[in-house]
Amino acid sequence: MANSNNFAFDVHLDDLAFLLINRNVCKAAGKNCLFVDAGGNTCWETTEDFGARGGAGLHSRYVDACVGFSPSFTRALIFDFTDSIVPQTQTFFYVLQGNPNNFNWRDLRGKRIGFPTRWYTDPDCMARNADKIQGARLDSSQIVYYAQAADIYDALQRREIDAGFFTNELEDLASSLEVASDAITTCTTAGDALMIRKDNPISEWFNPALRTVLRSREYREICKDVDDYYNTFLTGRSSEFVCLGY
Repeated sequence: MANSNNFAFDVHLDDLAFLLINRNVCKAAGKNCLFVDAGGNTCWETTEDFGARGGAGLHSRYVDACVGFSPSFTRALIFDFTDSIVPQTQTFFYVLQGNPNNFNWRDLRGKRIGFPTRWYTDPDCMARNADKIQGARLDSSQIVYYAQAADIYDALQRREIDAGFFTNELEDLASSLEVASDAITTCTTAGDALMIRKDNPISEWFNPALRTVLRSREYREICKDVDDYYNTFLTGRSSEFVCLGY
């Protein structure tokens, strides 16, 4: 565990959240934050054999916190979370453009679904929709995990799966496919945050500092820059995707 002023964070989120924490929140709290891209299963992992579980790096205190992890029902059993850094994302079923196989998300009986590993969009999340989706509790033979989210697109092309199930945070993949369902809201309880061990008191200084930053002029300037970027490169998106209360 780092000392009272030095903290190591694993980072995998977009540049806005990184900038928010690195330049603003840690500075406002008077903390020295070291950011590392630990990769792999440092924070969280999901496998066909063992399902979803906490990553070895966070359990062993290799990092103090993992940036950009949403509080899911499963994760909350193992770890704690700070206040959200970005708004809550949405989860959908995705298919090839035009839905050539006529996938019906309301009936998953006999369907194979692709999931990206290490994400909260897992079979447990899907199963919580059994009241409105037939066959929502998938058999193991219907579940296929992909280490690289982009592999879901190839799997759909090969008809290895009938649909992918993932968050709109994976925007490059989502933009190449077609949304085939209503938004699924049972995967997370809030937006991406810092995921921490339950014995780690980071929230005591992080949350007040975050609230200070969200009220700052600099934060509004960051969000304005994001709007300008989206208007130029990602038509149809806005800073509402990554900015809180802007």
